[in-house]
Amino acid sequence: MSKPEISLRRVISVALKYGWAIFFVAISTFLTHLLVSYNQFRSALFFPAIVLSAWYGGTGPGLLAVLLSTLSLGFFFLYPRSEFTLLNAVPYLVVFVVTALLISWWSLVRRRIEGQLRIEITERKLAEDALRRGEAYLSEAQRLSHTGSFGWDVSTGENYWSPETFRIFGYDQAIKPTLELVLQRTHPEDRTLVRPVIARALQEKSDFDFECRLQMPDGSIKYLQVVAHASAAKSGNVEFVGAVMDVTERKWAQEALEKAQAELAHVARVATLGEMMASIAHEINQPLGAIANNASACLRWLDAQKLDGSATVCGSSESRESSSQRNHRTNTPVDQKSAAAKGLARRKRDDP
Repeated sequence: MSKPEISLRRVISVALKYGWAIFFVAISTFLTHLLVSYNQFRSALFFPAIVLSAWYGGTGPGLLAVLLSTLSLGFFFLYPRSEFTLLNAVPYLVVFVVTALLISWWSLVRRRIEGQLRIEITERKLAEDALRRGEAYLSEAQRLSHTGSFGWDVSTGENYWSPETFRIFGYDQAIKPTLELVLQRTHPEDRTLVRPVIARALQEKSDFDFECRLQMPDGSIKYLQVVAHASAAKSGNVEFVGAVMDVTERKWAQEALEKAQAELAHVARVATLGEMMASIAHEINQPLGAIANNASACLRWLDAQKLDGSATVCGSSESRESSSQRNHRTNTPVDQKSAAAKGLARRKRDDP
């Protein structure tokens, strides 16, 4: 919106305010004419016009209504219409003007006070809406993060729990929270840990931080981390403000990670052992293979020396050589060594 349009709107608004003041005074004048024979106080109907003008228009329209009401009253009702002698009507008009100004001032003050009250009410509503919205966001954030808050006034023993804290401990929000309820949910094996920590914090008026387990009515176990800050109130009493965090899922994830790491370490050890066994087998197979090869060479050399043998012996020798070669190709070095040893023994028996 341009500046000329804004200025035009302001002019129209101001003109309407003053126009309403003139309209209210005209209506009062008309009604006073109609009721002039019944109305002993002829100025009574002008006061509502002054109040309405000051209420809706402000100071300027209110003063204009006072001026127009004074002129109308003095000209039309105090004396005959053809005579308007202001000096003769001064006392009455002075009283009327003072009364009209007081009514106008009262109307303006009331309008200003009610305007301030409306502003304060609006601001309070906005603040309440923001507070409710913040509480809703905080409650939802605590629910998502599994974190509850609490407050503990040591002198009075009063405890404040957030809705998430009630949910973590498994209590209804209608129950008044106490330290005994906390210990009642604490795992029996961890109560000996929790009590000394709280007692030391009360004695030293210091912060505390600990982890414990909760044993729920259905037998399930929750892991809890508690963090609290000690602060001194104006009265000198100690108050604790803290948070409780349900870390059960984190504990489960940590245990699963540790189990996976242990299994991975076991697999790594087994793989290392397998590699070492393969290396040892390789180192053993090399000399055994050399022994088997040398034994086969010896057999071939001995067969070559028996040229004058019979055909049966030669056939047997060839058969043994062929068998030795096949064993050399198919058997392992250990088997080759065994076959070569048997061949040597047989040769010794056959030689004269």
